[in-house]
Amino acid sequence: MTAHASVLCLSLMWLLTLPALAQTCPPGNPRVAPDSRYIDHGNGTITDQETGLMWKRCSEGQSGTSCTGAVTSMNWQTALQTAAASSFAGYSDWRLPSAKELQTLVETGCHSPAINSSRFPNTGPTYWTSTTVASNPSSAWVVNFNYDSLVVDNHKSNGLGVRLVRAGQ
Repeated sequence: MTAHASVLCLSLMWLLTLPALAQTCPPGNPRVAPDSRYIDHGNGTITDQETGLMWKRCSEGQSGTSCTGAVTSMNWQTALQTAAASSFAGYSDWRLPSAKELQTLVETGCHSPAINSSRFPNTGPTYWTSTTVASNPSSAWVVNFNYDSLVVDNHKSNGLGVRLVRAGQ
């Protein structure tokens, strides 16, 4: 591993251990993901009525209604395996979301984090998607919820957060 790659890995691990940021939603910014868009099933799952997707409320490594604990940092292959092995809330079809799917959770009216924080509390900064970068197969697309952006060129060996999704009901 190069010195640059080591610094990048350490920086990403540090970001994942930061406490939850204080979300900012400037007045006048339209909210695209209000509470009314989501159904909270009371079992740790949330359904997005706009997309029909069911999401695990907490990131991997967190639990409880307020999603306490640290977001587990894992590489891309481990994230895929974790999703495939999950039987959370009695469902066995959990998976890593595509880049398009994970971007649907971005709340553009807020930042730090840019997600509905009442439905998805204590969301970390950066999450894996299942989408490989076509021009660089050793990298995958990730969503950075601090800046509501899709970020490319995250090497699949890096440790990032994971939020699971399934097709819904």
